[in-house]
Amino acid sequence: MLFRSFNGRLLRQKPVNEVLNEIEKTVRKKHIFFVDNNIVGYGKENEQRAIRLFNGLKSLNKIWLAQASINIADNNEILKQANQGGCRLLIIGLESINESALKQMSKTLNLKKTITGYKQAIKKIHDYGILVYGTVIFGNDTDDKDIFKKTADFYSEAGVDIIAPSSLTPLPGTSLHERLTKDNRILHTDYPEDWSKYMNGQICCKPKNMSIKDLFEGTKTFYNCIYNTQTFLKRWIRTLSAVKNFGLSLISLATNLIWKQAEKRKIQDNARNIT
Repeated sequence: MLFRSFNGRLLRQKPVNEVLNEIEKTVRKKHIFFVDNNIVGYGKENEQRAIRLFNGLKSLNKIWLAQASINIADNNEILKQANQGGCRLLIIGLESINESALKQMSKTLNLKKTITGYKQAIKKIHDYGILVYGTVIFGNDTDDKDIFKKTADFYSEAGVDIIAPSSLTPLPGTSLHERLTKDNRILHTDYPEDWSKYMNGQICCKPKNMSIKDLFEGTKTFYNCIYNTQTFLKRWIRTLSAVKNFGLSLISLATNLIWKQAEKRKIQDNARNIT
């Protein structure tokens, strides 16, 4: 919804040859991050476009990561060409194990896959030597105090390699912000000073089915479940077994360590802001 509010509904695509030429002529570094919200897009025509792009990347000898929807796992040819073209990590917005929350977020593709289908999709992506960087959002209207431990258990069982949690963030200009403003649930409205709170994942709105303190304590519970030493090692071993690539497993481990420190700082910031 944020991207539609900011960019409109028109899908703009740069021709594949222009993308490849730009990378070849201007990108000197080995690693690339495609920031497109969904590198594959939707429909057969866009799938073929993605395959042409991935094929073209083979000769450029780059290592890259990108954002994609969970349905990328439905197309073996796309995963094959992505891997051969240098893809080593996909950021996928899993967002929630609560189907009611997914409906509210309009995560149609996630709902089609169903929560139980997440595991098969992640395994398929792993089979092609690609890491899964899964995001999760807490504080949705249908979340309650039980969601944190359940999510931690599920993400671990599903084999997500890198886990990036955040709190629901009602950015100004979005329909979510408008709705929560009407409900008097926005916590920080002193702009521009409060912008920093929106950009680093702090708690910015009152949850519907729990208190602010419940949300804060729940995020700490999630942190303790996901980032303790034992879980870290289990996740690293599982990643190594899944992708069968020691270098990739180390990248996963290092990225989780970065997130661990970032989440620790976020918890400290929230502790100061809600007390």
